[in-house]
Amino acid sequence: MDIRDMVKETTQFLEKKMDRPDVAIIIGSGLSDLVKKMDIKARIPYNDIPHFPKSTVKGHAGEVLSGNIGANKVMALVADFIIMKGTAWQRSHTQLEWLNYWEPSYSS
Repeated sequence: MDIRDMVKETTQFLEKKMDRPDVAIIIGSGLSDLVKKMDIKARIPYNDIPHFPKSTVKGHAGEVLSGNIGANKVMALVADFIIMKGTAWQRSHTQLEWLNYWEPSYSS
């Protein structure tokens, strides 16, 4: 399965679970307090999401959160997944490709 097919399958799964966000945020340990400001509507573990690798970083939840911060629909990817030892580059990169495919107003 190539990256486009993986991203499509991931998108189809997540579209059933959450609203399309205005803003997407990748949250590592440095931004973990931001989660406390979210009105969380959906919490989806990486283990449940097709083609998302498991978080192997101690203290990182490994989940996608969907909710609001103020008037903004926010999606937060909570875990450090960009570089993961023992994970194929394609699998670690799926989350970033998916963010690009879903095109929130702003991704960071």
